[in-house]
Amino acid sequence: MTLELLLLLMQIYSIGCLSDSTCFVPSLSPNAHVVVNSTEKETQRACEIACGEDARSQCKTAHFQCSTIVYNNPACFLLGSGANSTVGCSAPVAIQSKRLTNCSARSDPRAELGSDHCTSAFYSEDLGLNRSGICNRTRDYILRGVDEFGARVSLDNDISNTLTSNATRNMWMYKFPATGFTKWLVAVSCATADATCACATLPMLSRPPTGGVKAQIDLKGACKNTSHKLSFFGGKFKASDTAQTFSTAESSSTTITCKAGIWLLNYVNGYNGWQITNATCAP
Repeated sequence: MTLELLLLLMQIYSIGCLSDSTCFVPSLSPNAHVVVNSTEKETQRACEIACGEDARSQCKTAHFQCSTIVYNNPACFLLGSGANSTVGCSAPVAIQSKRLTNCSARSDPRAELGSDHCTSAFYSEDLGLNRSGICNRTRDYILRGVDEFGARVSLDNDISNTLTSNATRNMWMYKFPATGFTKWLVAVSCATADATCACATLPMLSRPPTGGVKAQIDLKGACKNTSHKLSFFGGKFKASDTAQTFSTAESSSTTITCKAGIWLLNYVNGYNGWQITNATCAP
């Protein structure tokens, strides 16, 4: 078995108790259902995972009763199997019923995005599959999506990124070939960021070079001192990778900004940009 296949199989069975072959089919129900549990989830996908079930015994014990969900952001209701035909509702209720087989393939990357407070607008028409560069660079785009676990994620618009539809997992695969970084998504779109979605403080390198100082934010030139070089660790780097260091010319031609909760290092001319997790300027 190849390493790539082993990793794929591990990912297929890692989403709580929800197998990749499971889906939730919408319908209107006029009757009452037993509520197994209620909670809050940031996406419908996260609610579906809470209702998940596959062949493993621990999943049958914890989730066997849930056959249907009702999701009204952020409220997630897990409902039992079968409706009570003797108890009617004042109006039909929109439900999502769990189906373990014969699910339709995902075809619209935006369909499961829902409402997202970190974006000002989605531009799914600019989303490109099976090519290097997912969104064009004419706008200040990020990629915003819902990952396999139901979490909302922000991803950079590097010109080397690729997005492909994976029939085996029935998801989209975001990948940065240079490091092998992969993110599995049930929904994704090009988007512009809403300014109200903040970032955590950008730290310096864990082992900053001698004379290292913080990089500057939202200004042309990532380093205040133009004789300094910018060193940073990328969001798609492997843990074993070393920090990348730009020349003084490159450092002066870049800017660091916060977009939808992630820090981005972009060339001022818009040519390219990456997510970074820390940054330091040093002689």
